[in-house]
Amino acid sequence: MKRRTWILVLVPVAIALSLAAAKMVQTMQQRQQMRQIRDLQNEASTLRKEEKLVEALDKLEQLQVLFTNTGRYQDALATSFTMEEWAQAASERKSPWNYVRIAEAYLGLGNREQYLDWMEKAVNERSFLKLDYFQDERLRAIKDDPRFRRIVAACSAQIGVGQMARDFSISLLDGSSFQMSAQKGKVILIDFWDVRCGPCRKEMPNLKEIYKDFKGRGLEIIGISLDTEKELLESYLKETALPWKIACSMNGWSDDTAKLYKISATPSTWLIDREGIVRYYDLRGAELRQAVEQLINES
Repeated sequence: MKRRTWILVLVPVAIALSLAAAKMVQTMQQRQQMRQIRDLQNEASTLRKEEKLVEALDKLEQLQVLFTNTGRYQDALATSFTMEEWAQAASERKSPWNYVRIAEAYLGLGNREQYLDWMEKAVNERSFLKLDYFQDERLRAIKDDPRFRRIVAACSAQIGVGQMARDFSISLLDGSSFQMSAQKGKVILIDFWDVRCGPCRKEMPNLKEIYKDFKGRGLEIIGISLDTEKELLESYLKETALPWKIACSMNGWSDDTAKLYKISATPSTWLIDREGIVRYYDLRGAELRQAVEQLINES
């Protein structure tokens, strides 16, 4: 009986201590988040005053993600609108991702119509081309909505998979020229990239292996750099010795070919078959190699 009495006493005590410890951890996490939020807000504000807009936007993006991940969607929405406002002053480039962030904040708030409104703007006004985004599990509840389906269809149409590749003629860095419509009979990989793009640099070793294995079987890669700093580009090319065709107008996001293909982010890859038809978009890694090999083997 005494043992049972002790157990009856100790179990509630242990539960109470466990709950208290959990509450303490939660409180500490909340305080840490508040400090992080305050620090990011102060850093962004300081950088904005110093007119370091790119760095300020990076801080705002971190803040927006933090708000979203903690369910503070109203704060995430306000931060997203601020990002859009500051981005207008930072660059002529109109990123679709600002509209996507606004849309997602509205979705978090349970406002489906505003989500769809802003996603329509992202696709139709700013050429949001990430088809895989629409497969996200978070969007499962609205996938059957007619407006959602129209948005996905509009995104697919802008990418042009299954259609003839848009024709262009550009000057290469070696002084020669390249015209897309003259490449029939070859498998063409168009790679829009820039030196400051981390994912672009990460993918280069894979592209080198693919080019080495398939260049003798009809593969051509045309790399269109969206860099604006000649010395930076030349230094990178000297360091990496990319063996395929490279073009760069030094016009950045205002490059004519980038505008023709409605490029809003790098890397952006377009894989075109021997008949000049766009077959794949935005593949990387093993998926890109498999797609190249498939098109190379088609008669």
